[in-house]
Amino acid sequence: MTPPSPDGSSDGVTSQPTDVLIDPITAGEDLEEGHETMSYEERIESVRAFAGRVMDTFIESIGSLQHASHFELNALSRAYFQMNKISEGFDTLKVILDRKEIPDPHDINVALSALSAHDPREATQMIRRMVDLGLTPDSVTFGTVIHHAVLHNDSALVTILIKLAKRVGVEHLDYKTLGTLIRGAVTEFGEDDPEAQLRTAQELMDALLNAGFVPSPAMGMDCILAALHASDPVAAFKFWKLIVKDKVDWKDFKQVVYRARIARAIRRYYKEKSLDPDKSRAMLSELGVDPSLERRYRQNAAATQA
Repeated sequence: MTPPSPDGSSDGVTSQPTDVLIDPITAGEDLEEGHETMSYEERIESVRAFAGRVMDTFIESIGSLQHASHFELNALSRAYFQMNKISEGFDTLKVILDRKEIPDPHDINVALSALSAHDPREATQMIRRMVDLGLTPDSVTFGTVIHHAVLHNDSALVTILIKLAKRVGVEHLDYKTLGTLIRGAVTEFGEDDPEAQLRTAQELMDALLNAGFVPSPAMGMDCILAALHASDPVAAFKFWKLIVKDKVDWKDFKQVVYRARIARAIRRYYKEKSLDPDKSRAMLSELGVDPSLERRYRQNAAATQA
């Protein structure tokens, strides 16, 4: 048996070139050297440079991507996306898909999250490719891309994604994922742009209905709040009638509260001559708000504020 050579290999042969290996102790020294005198931006750049050297070393150790293992490709693609190297990350991920192998679901979601932030339509193309290969994206995958489509004001793409999710059999996208998205969307613009809140809520609800999903009452209530915040009691009434009215018990406290709030807004805008009198009376009649219940709501609201 040949004794190991001083570098730790047998018969002087190593499994990898010595210049590929990184000593974690000396690597740390590279980051710490001169750290106290560096600005925040310089520290960030130093860390990025170090991460880039690690990536280069890892890529050199792999060699050709076509011959890399599934594990190595998953790790490399994830690293690319975390470093915001979107193109390189997807080039790596495509190698896995071209082999008809199944990528790690977490890596897929990381990848699509990174890509959709830049281009939700390109991320949608990746979802289509996954479906063509027999892979079924989950609700998190669709929810991530839909979220960024909303932020990009691409309502047509939102509809496409919801329909695609329904076609491939993704469950609970309307209640779990879309409910969260609607709530986030109607608060995304803060207090400064209530019209954008309402527009986003309307587009999401239209996309759900066009795709054949039935929105939940909770979604409707979020949309009602967005409409009231945007000073549009007619839109609030329409959301209530379409999504909340017949799905929540008439005497349920939330149902009573939302009817009262819509009615108050209608009365206020009617007095300001912003609403047609006949239309206002018709909406108030359908809301059927009991004055005693409305007084109780006002008392509760005043007590809460106090």
